[in-house]
Amino acid sequence: MKPDNRWDKNVSSLISGLNKIVDSITTMRNINSDSHGSSNRVKINEAEAELILNSAVNISVYYLRVDGRKEKNSVNITKTS
Repeated sequence: MKPDNRWDKNVSSLISGLNKIVDSITTMRNINSDSHGSSNRVKINEAEAELILNSAVNISVYYLRVDGRKEKNSVNITKTS
């Protein structure tokens, strides 16, 4: 998600942090994944696996809610025009 320059600096910082989490999960998935047959995988313990899963779910819910706000605002703008 690209931070909007109209957002509060703390919200922009939060979004940047979320993007870093997504980048880290993507890197682990691409480099260490079973689907790539890598022989030098990093073992992910249960706590880290749970952190990855919960982070992915929470970020997805956030993105969907932000997208829903955009759609709602778009509908409201169309109705008032």
